[in-house]
Amino acid sequence: LPGLQLATRVESLPESGRWLAELKLDGYRLLVHARGDHVQCWTRNGKDWTARLPGIVATLARLRLDDSWLDGELVSTDERGHAQFRLLQQAFDAAN
Repeated sequence: LPGLQLATRVESLPESGRWLAELKLDGYRLLVHARGDHVQCWTRNGKDWTARLPGIVATLARLRLDDSWLDGELVSTDERGHAQFRLLQQAFDAAN
């Protein structure tokens, strides 16, 4: 998939240069391509999850984005706003 960057674990940040850090959330990495009302979703392993995520697909389709790539983490959160992988798994199980 174009544009997908996989993280590399390191023990410390480099001492020079400008670096940004990203929190590791407990979810699924998701890459989305949206163009107008056409939306496709893939996992980091290249599996097409478009059909598994109808709510996300419909919401993004309504936005009618220009040719856009979104790269992020799909999570479910608990009542405190913390990502909980088991809640995400339960949501997928309930949808099947």
